[in-house]
Amino acid sequence: MDLRSGLSLQHAVATVLLLPLAAREGWRCDASATLLTTLAWLVVVNSMGGFGLFYLLLRRGAVNQVAALFFLMPPVTALMDYVVLGDRLGALKLAGIAIAALGVYLATRPAAPVHGL
Repeated sequence: MDLRSGLSLQHAVATVLLLPLAAREGWRCDASATLLTTLAWLVVVNSMGGFGLFYLLLRRGAVNQVAALFFLMPPVTALMDYVVLGDRLGALKLAGIAIAALGVYLATRPAAPVHGL
């Protein structure tokens, strides 16, 4: 499937499914520069960029390797929280980041050659 048409279809279906929730809220929107900037970030970077990268990786690699990358989301979020919001990186968070990174490494490393076969 073409990336552009696939992403457009996904976003169109999500829009139709979420319209009843917007109607329930009364279609009210308090537009501000902060809201529009945040919305642009979510739509362009998170949705279009994230899904586009996901589909591109699926096209180029094995599904299990791409799926393993999902385990990096919590550590990346924790690091972004540290950088952007100044949240503390405690021992538990650092241990979680290390375990997730090790798991992704083990899942995506090239297979070792089998000798003697």
